[in-house]
Amino acid sequence: MPRGGPVGNQKALKHGLYGLMAIRKKGKPDGRTTFGKTFRDIEEHYIRALGGDPALRVKREDQDKHCGLSPQLMDLIDDLVWDRFFLMTINSELMSKKRLTRKGKPHSLIALRLTITRDRRETFKLTGVKCIPRDTIDLAAEIRRLQDPSPTGESAPASR
Repeated sequence: MPRGGPVGNQKALKHGLYGLMAIRKKGKPDGRTTFGKTFRDIEEHYIRALGGDPALRVKREDQDKHCGLSPQLMDLIDDLVWDRFFLMTINSELMSKKRLTRKGKPHSLIALRLTITRDRRETFKLTGVKCIPRDTIDLAAEIRRLQDPSPTGESAPASR
């Protein structure tokens, strides 16, 4: 008589990148788990951001009614959510490393992270979202601006 849980249970699931890849091969995560709920929340966030309504989503015969968005856009949203989880896992793993180089070469996760971020940027372009880099502030110039008296003769505020 075999021991253990029923076929398909996730009791032996390991954390990390390989665990995420295994879940992705099976399809979407189980909505009853914490990971599944977080996955759905992030997915709904992207749907709302792109003008859809998550309340319109209905499961019928393994086909999603696409919340007012095209099926192609829903596939891109799915890729964005998975990429986000992959990046969070990679970032967590890299933060735990003492060194980011091995034998003079950069860690292989760094190359994977760069690839995922490049693909994520392209996916954002396909969805029509513009990724605009933020203006950088020169700290020294900002401090000088705050310390110098303003042209009206009043002193600039000390803090923001």
